[in-house]
Amino acid sequence: MQNSPGSSYEREDDLNERFRKRLNVIKAYFLDAKQRYWIDFVLSKELERIDFRKVEIVLVWDNPGKDELKNNEFFSMQWSAWVMARKLFNTIYWEESFERNVLVLNKTLFHTNRTAQLKWSNWADLLEESQTLMADFLIDFLKEKKVPVIVVWFAEMEWFFKTYFSLLKEKWASMNMLDSIFVTPHFSLSKIFCKHKNEHWNWLIDAFLAKYPYLATDKWNISSKAFYASQDERIFKDFLNWVLMKQTILDY
Repeated sequence: MQNSPGSSYEREDDLNERFRKRLNVIKAYFLDAKQRYWIDFVLSKELERIDFRKVEIVLVWDNPGKDELKNNEFFSMQWSAWVMARKLFNTIYWEESFERNVLVLNKTLFHTNRTAQLKWSNWADLLEESQTLMADFLIDFLKEKKVPVIVVWFAEMEWFFKTYFSLLKEKWASMNMLDSIFVTPHFSLSKIFCKHKNEHWNWLIDAFLAKYPYLATDKWNISSKAFYASQDERIFKDFLNWVLMKQTILDY
């Protein structure tokens, strides 16, 4: 039986078509910037082939580094951070969920070996334009499919974090989406399991460890080694739901 015009199947298929076109616009922008200013960029091969209909959560990282440039991806498999994120979501959901159901984006597609190098670049206007482009892409996707968004960041990159989120706060405030945008420390160096200067985040870590004290380090952070060794779906889900998804953009 054929689907009637306007059926849910056709609308879902149209979702992929529309966002493929948006990606072509984004790619054209960064290609133009590369030709004019010799700035490398990365448009992840995963982003170009993901099925937007199956996305269940969005992860937003900073910008592509040297491994991402080499492998044409947003989040290099060579990173320990990638391994940690993948184990977390695959344990909570199912095998290969990270590749199939997690939409990975960057705040900008411009490449630097280290994120801190963006601060010393001489193309601040381009950086802001590119962040606007990526923020708009995410906003438009959430208009079609409202899923949780987790934005990871380095505390020492606060200047970069504020630039990106000033765009999101302005654009999302009228859409009542700010309470579904979550902000966490970076997975790198197990920062996501440690306390930092944000008091609300520290309270979330304390509350989690009150329930699972055997996962605590001497400094009352979460031991990433003990956490992953447990392979306990209940623990992983609690960490996602009661730590990662309790720190919203409104807490900054």
